[in-house]
Amino acid sequence: MFNLPCKKVSIFFLLVLLLTSSFLSSVRSKELIMFHAGSLSIPFKALQESFKSYYMERFGEEVSFRSEISGSIEAIRKVTDLGKRGDIIAVADYALIPQLLFPKHASFYILFATNEIVLAYSEKSKYRDSINSQNWYDVLSKEGVSFGFGDPNQDPCGYRSLMVIKLSEFYYGKPVFNSLIASNTNITSLNCEIHVT
Repeated sequence: MFNLPCKKVSIFFLLVLLLTSSFLSSVRSKELIMFHAGSLSIPFKALQESFKSYYMERFGEEVSFRSEISGSIEAIRKVTDLGKRGDIIAVADYALIPQLLFPKHASFYILFATNEIVLAYSEKSKYRDSINSQNWYDVLSKEGVSFGFGDPNQDPCGYRSLMVIKLSEFYYGKPVFNSLIASNTNITSLNCEIHVT
């Protein structure tokens, strides 16, 4: 079992209920097939272990999981374009489910977690001792500093990273998007719209 903050316990039990209902409605085998975003790998691994224990205690049988990890849109396209059947599809942007899976491939979804976009760096990162909330964009612009973000065509975190960088221009009053993104990629921003080619 993994530790959860008290307010997330109900979310956990809701997910156990979802997994149970998905699994019990499956007549193929004692295997749950999950297509999910890579950002959900760690929480889903913990959830799988908890569900295995729960299922064994409740029904006296073992259950296995087959997880196919990808970007969120790719996870959805496994169902819509390739015709694969998944018991659970979990994506990093819940809006993709009604947009791309309703009504043919899904009839409901559950929003079970949220996250935040952060700038992460390691102990080996250049300027790690001086970067802060007021100069991060200057540090990322320095020669010899590399940074990255998810593919905005495949990963919600990728396009949301671009949105955050664009919004930071309004907050700081500086051309952050142009200096970090437009000058280093073929991604542009016109009239507050981001164009990924």
